[in-house]
Amino acid sequence: MIGVSLVVLGGAAFLTGCADTGSLGSSGGGKPTTTTSVPATTTPVVTTPVESGSLALKTVTAPTWTDQNGPIDLSTMVVVPGDVLTYHASFALEIKGTEMKAKLSTSDLGVSGGDALVAQLKPVTEVKLDGVPVPVGADGTVVSTSKDGKIVDVAIRFTFDKDSATALSMDQSLNLARFDVNLVQIPA
Repeated sequence: MIGVSLVVLGGAAFLTGCADTGSLGSSGGGKPTTTTSVPATTTPVVTTPVESGSLALKTVTAPTWTDQNGPIDLSTMVVVPGDVLTYHASFALEIKGTEMKAKLSTSDLGVSGGDALVAQLKPVTEVKLDGVPVPVGADGTVVSTSKDGKIVDVAIRFTFDKDSATALSMDQSLNLARFDVNLVQIPA
């Protein structure tokens, strides 16, 4: 590669090169002449790769269920008045890309089953991003690359209040639909 720079001296510009710039010779008239040529300048093409960003929710802790006494197996659990069932899950945000923004939101948890038990065990959902509560539901919150690597904690609590429980909720079942945590890019 030939490096070329422009040198300005007293208002006159001289082009100087870092390679052989010509020859000094004479012409047939006996008068010496100078012939100088400047080599062509080549600008190299920079071959820096263009990278794409990424957007993901990565599981930090597998979802678990607990009651007021510790871990439970939801498939064998039989709730009684006074129980507090809690679903826990944690995710890490991956949001990388120049000026990328995304919406962090959740779906509504569908609950069906016996009417009296459903009325007793209404879920209360709490979502925190880096320890700060964020709105639950489709409205969610907007996040940017500054939140890359931050943790999203989800807790859904079902409290079977023993003071308001009735015999109508006995021998019923509760079905929980899926609950989604969504991270969707916002168009620029």
